[in-house]
Amino acid sequence: NISLAKGMTKIENVVVKNVGDKDMDNLSILIVGIPLTWYNITPQSYKTAQKGNSYIFLIEFRIPKDAKEGEYKANLIASTNLASDQKPITITIFKSIEDVLNSEISRLKEDLQELAVDVKIAERDGKDTSAIAVIINEIKSQINSAETNLKNKNTDEALGNVANAKILTE
Repeated sequence: NISLAKGMTKIENVVVKNVGDKDMDNLSILIVGIPLTWYNITPQSYKTAQKGNSYIFLIEFRIPKDAKEGEYKANLIASTNLASDQKPITITIFKSIEDVLNSEISRLKEDLQELAVDVKIAERDGKDTSAIAVIINEIKSQINSAETNLKNKNTDEALGNVANAKILTE
């Protein structure tokens, strides 16, 4: 899921791995379900995708200010000369960056609750969870900082806090 705001530019990366048993040519990706003018993919393609290797594409989203708010169901398609695969994605367009941040913070809080439940189960099973406790505390700190920065209209800092918390929850 990708959350964006009207007038926003954001770069996401996509990793494509050749899980086949042979090298393939002309690896490229495409998003079907949103206007082509809303994004640019770099590089356009890889000449060769060697078996077992992963390849990174950067998608720069440039959402116009007059874009319609809402959820867009799309497909991310990776293709080569021999095969293709697709994954469904949801792109949500919000009215403002503040709305994006509020949504992301809510989602992070839900993820944090799920993680806390998993930790309790692991503790009950006798596992050492001390290392994950440190990570949970940092996630909480990043969420709190994001909320404070959002309240103080420091959206760039809040976006950084949200990004950090997302990385930690993965």
